[in-house]
Amino acid sequence: MEKKDLPLVYGAIHKVMSLVGFALKTGKNTHHKYNFASEADLIQAVRPAMVECGLIMLPSRKEIVEIDHGVKYTNCVLRAQYVLISVEDGSSVTVESVASAMDSQDKYMSKAETQAEKYAIVQTFLLPRLMNDPDRSSSTNTNKGLDGFKRWCLKHGGFDEVKSFCIISGWGDPEKWEDSLRDRFQAKVNSGGLVFEK
Repeated sequence: MEKKDLPLVYGAIHKVMSLVGFALKTGKNTHHKYNFASEADLIQAVRPAMVECGLIMLPSRKEIVEIDHGVKYTNCVLRAQYVLISVEDGSSVTVESVASAMDSQDKYMSKAETQAEKYAIVQTFLLPRLMNDPDRSSSTNTNKGLDGFKRWCLKHGGFDEVKSFCIISGWGDPEKWEDSLRDRFQAKVNSGGLVFEK
């Protein structure tokens, strides 16, 4: 297939992937003591880029694979399909995800639906969930290199402009980044792989 004949939905997905850096992990499981990316975290990460790229995502099919009513909990396994559509030419692609969830009351279905949507977003955009990871030492999240990053920002409209762009496009707050992520962001901008307005 010639590149010029490629449905625009693929280009839109590619552009979203280039704009979105990662999703924050703001959800907290207090029982098992770990952080996770909530549905809101993932939507906040990809929605601005999807709007900019003219890409919409709609649920198209949901199928209950299994429901197991236990003594205390009910477990639900759900298969769901979502359609990604380019608003430019109407081309679309369908993604499928399978999720399971359990609940002691009647929320097992809605929990499984939320998990399926999260998996679809993560799988489609290969979205890493890097921040607030319990497997990464909090001591590595320091301000080392922040001053240098702020000086670099002066060449690109100033720190406030760069910070606003990062937050809106899903990269998060640069002041909370690890040095490695600042380096990656700078390299992407310097190489022309990421362009933003000053």
